[in-house]
Amino acid sequence: MRKRRKGWLAAWIAALLLFFTACSGRGASDAAGTEPDGSAMIEAETAASYADPDRTPVNSSEPHSDGGESLSKSSEPRSDSGESPSKSSEPHSDSSEPPSQNRESSSADDFETSPQPLELVDFGWYVKPSDDDTAYVNFCGVIHNPNQEQIARFPRLMVTVRDGDGNISATEEQVGSDVMPEDTITLCGMLTMPAADVTKEAEITFDIDLSEWDPATLTSLGAKTTDFEIKNVSKKSTGMESTVTGEIVNHYAEEIGLVNISVVFRKDGEIVYMKNTFLDNLKAGKAKAFEIGLYDPWPEHDTLEVSAMVW
Repeated sequence: MRKRRKGWLAAWIAALLLFFTACSGRGASDAAGTEPDGSAMIEAETAASYADPDRTPVNSSEPHSDGGESLSKSSEPRSDSGESPSKSSEPHSDSSEPPSQNRESSSADDFETSPQPLELVDFGWYVKPSDDDTAYVNFCGVIHNPNQEQIARFPRLMVTVRDGDGNISATEEQVGSDVMPEDTITLCGMLTMPAADVTKEAEITFDIDLSEWDPATLTSLGAKTTDFEIKNVSKKSTGMESTVTGEIVNHYAEEIGLVNISVVFRKDGEIVYMKNTFLDNLKAGKAKAFEIGLYDPWPEHDTLEVSAMVW
């Protein structure tokens, strides 16, 4: 009898628990006013997906970014300032002006006008007598820079010799140092050619060129030929040896490491001979002796000119 009474009591308690549970669920639904539908579940899941970066958002065709913003909001990545790079077609620089404007301004400052070409003022050559099959031809060119603000970098004197049939017998190129604005230099050189091609029908031509133009402000050493004084020039010939001697004074404000000294002989105004030598360590305000020699008598001439340029 006790066992039966105990089983009945347990069943009655279980029925009461079920009744109270059902009443509690219905009361919660009534308090909310409506039961949760599918859209609420989707919104909840979408919110969960943004909270968890490793989870793909529900009902979204685009992946999310780690910052919670979709890339579809902007076709370009956002800058730190919040502005789109598309507002400027050029990369940002520290200057307030775009790089292209800086380049144009610099170019205009460098060359307000196009440089005028170098001028070949004069030229000449001398064929040294030879007993073998090779002829030695000395040549020179007098080159002027007519510009007031541009330096001619590494001028080139190009010489070509053609035989009577127009075939090239020899060609040579002599490269010089800078030609300062409104300055004139003399470049000397030598070429070799077949002695048989040295005829009255042979033709020699001269041309000039340069590497580049630079503003006069872009040089640390602006000495011109006029900054050098040539004095006490004399010439002599003793047997088979001839010399021209003199002194050069550096009137430039600084010491010159190396100068090229050229002597040019003229007959009836035409250049008939030329030769050059080099001097180093020419101190400012000081004079230094030079000598140019030839193991032959000087060619017949009326005058001679000596000039110097920085090398």
